[in-house]
Amino acid sequence: MFANSHTDFDIQPGRRSLTDFRRSRVLQGHSHQSTLILPFLARFVAFVTIAGLGLSLAGCSSTAKGGDGEAAPTQKQTTPEVPPPPVTWPLTGVVVDGSDAAGLEAVKKRPTVSVKIENSAAARPQSGLEVADIVYEEMIEGGSTRFNAVWHSTLPTSVGPVRSVRPVDVPLSLPLGGILAFSGGQDDFIYEVRNSGMVGLDEDHVGKAATRTRDRRMPHNLYYNTEMLAQNFGSELTAPKRQWPIVEPPVGGDAGDGAGGGTGAEATPSASAEAKDSAGSPSSTSSPATEEPADPTKPSAVSKGQPAAQIIAKFPAHRAGWSWSGVAWLRYDDGVQSVAASGTPLVAANVVVLQVETFNTRYRDGAGSPVPDTKLLTSGKGWVASGGHILPITWSKASNAESFQFTDENGMPVVLNSGATWVELVPINGGLVEIS
Repeated sequence: MFANSHTDFDIQPGRRSLTDFRRSRVLQGHSHQSTLILPFLARFVAFVTIAGLGLSLAGCSSTAKGGDGEAAPTQKQTTPEVPPPPVTWPLTGVVVDGSDAAGLEAVKKRPTVSVKIENSAAARPQSGLEVADIVYEEMIEGGSTRFNAVWHSTLPTSVGPVRSVRPVDVPLSLPLGGILAFSGGQDDFIYEVRNSGMVGLDEDHVGKAATRTRDRRMPHNLYYNTEMLAQNFGSELTAPKRQWPIVEPPVGGDAGDGAGGGTGAEATPSASAEAKDSAGSPSSTSSPATEEPADPTKPSAVSKGQPAAQIIAKFPAHRAGWSWSGVAWLRYDDGVQSVAASGTPLVAANVVVLQVETFNTRYRDGAGSPVPDTKLLTSGKGWVASGGHILPITWSKASNAESFQFTDENGMPVVLNSGATWVELVPINGGLVEIS
């Protein structure tokens, strides 16, 4: 009876034993706690994850910034400063000493002073030619020669002997925009000089800039002070432009003193830029350029020409010679080495030989000989010699006011060496050029 009652109690439908009830309560308790704890755990894990990400980002930010939150200094990419191109004298390309304040100022204001210099035996040795920037040798009456010498980088206090002007001097000097001084000349020649816009000065108008020495007879004893001429008559004039491309000195370097010529200052265009301008110039009569310009750091004669040791420019009554010394071209007159009155040999960095056409004008000199003129507003053949080499060229000149243009066989502008340049205007008829 007892056993059956116990059994009936355990399995009575709708009722649970005390043990089952307690077990159920325990399970319900665990289920309720899980319901409360799991969302909390999910939020905690999310918070920890976000916090960890924030710390990571903060760590990255700390790497990019200084400890105080400021941007950390970054290493700058430094590029070496390129020094400005050196200042050079426009007619020679010789570098001006940066400490030469007077020279640097002179380039902006100083005009050129061109003077007609005699070249007869009675006139030698001449004064001032050893420091001229450019010297033109032109034919005069009787087939002899005379110089149109140009000073700019150096202004000697005595140049001469000074002689009279000729028609060819206008197209030679006008591109410089400076002073042309002479002893005198035919009235029409003097008028042409002054009517061109140049400052033309004869002996009657130079004042104290002229002196006559007692050690020579007239007319071989007239001398001018070029410094005084520039000061007294050039206040409204400016420095000249470069007449032709010249080798570029190294940046921050020194092109040296050159052969002949002096010093003076102008920030001049580069040879490559000048070459580019000249190649496209309407005044050029050569064929269009088909190659790149020559190395602007080397004279064209050196990079493209042939070696040469001697040049002879024969005029009807004079023989001008040039011999390469290994450093410069040495000047010879009628076979005798030429020196200045100072004892300094006459030398050139460049010798330019132009074959030109001459003709007699209706004018005559005091001895009755016809006065010749030279056709320059045209084109012709010639040579440029630099650095012991020589290069055939074509020359041209478009107007009295424009400079000569020199081009090679491909129509490219010819680059000259830095230093003094002598230009021989050798007549086609009666003249001869020998190169060896």
